[in-house]
Amino acid sequence: MVNIGGTDYQEEVSFTASNGDRVYFADGFVKIDITGDDGLLEAGAFKRIESTDIDNSESTPGLGIGLSITDDKSNTAKVGEVITYTFTFDEAVTDFDINDITVTGGTKGTFTSVNGSESVYTLELTPPANSKGIISLTVAVDAATSKVNTALKSVAASNNQSFDTQAPTLIISDDKADALTLKTGDTITYTFTFSEAVTGFDKSVINISNGAIKTGTDLIASTTPADAGKVYTLTVVPSSDLDVGSNLTVSVSANPAITDSAGNAYSTAAANNEQAIDTKAPVAALSGNMAPNENLTMTFLEAVTINTAGSIVIYDKANSDTLITIDIANQVSLDSTNKIITINPGSDLIVNKNYYVKIDAGTFKDTAGNNYEGIDSNSGWGFLVYSFTTTAQWVDASGNSVSDNGINASEFSTLAIQGTLTNSSGATGVVISAITFKATSGTTANDRVVETSNLPTFASANGTEWTLANSKIPALVSGETYTIEINLSSTGGGTSTGGNTTPVLIDTAAPIITSWAVNSPTDGQSGFKVGDVIELTMTTNEALSLSNATSSKVTIGNKEFTLDTRKGAAKAGASVDELKQLFFTYTVKVDDSVSKADFEITNASAIALTGVTDAVGNMVATTGTYPIELDRNVDGVVPTIGDITLNWGDILNAIEDNSNGTVTVATTGVENNQEVSLVINQKTYTGTVTNNSATITVAATDLQALTHGQTYSYKVNIKNTAGNPAIKK
Repeated sequence: MVNIGGTDYQEEVSFTASNGDRVYFADGFVKIDITGDDGLLEAGAFKRIESTDIDNSESTPGLGIGLSITDDKSNTAKVGEVITYTFTFDEAVTDFDINDITVTGGTKGTFTSVNGSESVYTLELTPPANSKGIISLTVAVDAATSKVNTALKSVAASNNQSFDTQAPTLIISDDKADALTLKTGDTITYTFTFSEAVTGFDKSVINISNGAIKTGTDLIASTTPADAGKVYTLTVVPSSDLDVGSNLTVSVSANPAITDSAGNAYSTAAANNEQAIDTKAPVAALSGNMAPNENLTMTFLEAVTINTAGSIVIYDKANSDTLITIDIANQVSLDSTNKIITINPGSDLIVNKNYYVKIDAGTFKDTAGNNYEGIDSNSGWGFLVYSFTTTAQWVDASGNSVSDNGINASEFSTLAIQGTLTNSSGATGVVISAITFKATSGTTANDRVVETSNLPTFASANGTEWTLANSKIPALVSGETYTIEINLSSTGGGTSTGGNTTPVLIDTAAPIITSWAVNSPTDGQSGFKVGDVIELTMTTNEALSLSNATSSKVTIGNKEFTLDTRKGAAKAGASVDELKQLFFTYTVKVDDSVSKADFEITNASAIALTGVTDAVGNMVATTGTYPIELDRNVDGVVPTIGDITLNWGDILNAIEDNSNGTVTVATTGVENNQEVSLVINQKTYTGTVTNNSATITVAATDLQALTHGQTYSYKVNIKNTAGNPAIKK
């Protein structure tokens, strides 16, 4: 019997318990503790009740407010779907919110009470993107409290839902190497590999451009268990008559009909596969009427190869006689682009004769392997052999050739091109279709083409002369060397070339004086003295050519420096560097005087170059002034010696020679401290000039050594600082 709240309760139960156990009753709030053995052991063990929980402070584990969790998905959740969970309690509860819900594998969304109910709630949950797995959602025990009985808590509950948010993807591969180009008759097998098994994939959803499914074949699904529903193959043939550069394209666009087991649609960007194809036979443009010594050419639109096992034969159109069987291995060549075939007949063809060519199919192939279809009729490639050409000469306004040494600025200002037509075969309608001045340096940017409207016109008769006037000649590049290429055409499509293949230099730039230099006087001199040669050196930027240039001169300070024909460009056998120099000289005369500051070329007229040009005849440019600095002045003042006074007079006696003699020399034009020398009896005595006077001492012993009765002569020498001398005896 148990007393609860003043009321006795009696219930007979049978259970086994041990000391320390706790027994709960189904009402959820009554419990007893077993604290020891007490009573007889009959039909079970009777235990003593230690205590009861009559204050409702502890609920029975596993017993409380019931909770169920359901979701709205009967199958796996897929891409784009949101799972809605419903939480249903057995009675109204409080304290239940989104934070009481634990989610593994998804993102919580909107949490609401259904229609204001306090017993039913919903939660929207978004599965992880691009993933597969199980979303686990749990609510722990005691998460909610009974609204009626706050001591009553909710039980725990959980829900597991599978999801698949990975849409199937597709890779399309083929059995051909990427670098391979498909040709006519080839097939290609495509493999479609999905990331997982799908349904709804068939040939109707496959896009094929420039090709078609091979007749009699279909889309084949793999029978390998691991690839079932994932891997398919399809054989395709390329379309015919497609040029090189075309592509066979196979793709599968996003399609909701293609789904995986979860219902996710193939919705990614369209899978695509491209394979180069060329199913068109190579086509060539054939050369037309030609000169006797020309080669035949075939210009293909794509690269080709030569099959030496093929056949090329040239026939006489008049009677279909076989004239030339081409040795393909030795007479047929391919240019660097692999597009132009040259056929060398081996010898000159006959003027005014008609020919035709036959070529076997397969003699040439494109890189994909398509055969050239060949020419098997006498009208497929016919041509006439003709002979017409023209000369071209560089001439001046008078018709004289000016190309021997190149063309200078003066010649270029009146330059014209003249030519004579040679048309012995009588081709009709011959015209100049183009004139090109070809730069021999190989710099195509320097090529110059005459405007079509400026091309000369003439009659087709043999020997007809024509002229391209100076105003019609394009601006040629100075310093470039040119040949002249002239293209001719005639009625019926005949073409030929002519012109002038001798390179001619165009040089319209005048030589430029790059520097002047002047020599220095002899060491020890304060300036240039009378008789000294002052030498000017003129250097230009290019080699010079002289013709009757001896009158060339340079004038400085009214002094004319004349051309030295023994040096620089003026001398025979001058070196490359010497050809760029001219030397002008002036010999200092008495009374010449030029200071360093005044020694310069004051204007271009001071330079008079006669017969001096560059190699093509351009005159040297002499514009501007040219300061040329002397390192010392020009001194043309010649000193003089005046009176010479011997202190012993004209006769030396015995008394006078007992002491030193003196000789006084008067001078003009001699600077102070200049030395004066006196020679008597082969002995030299010196003195220095002060204010144009010098005193020289002769020792008494030297006077005494003179022979009695003999007459002696004397000589006085002097120089000014420039080195100009004076002598008196």
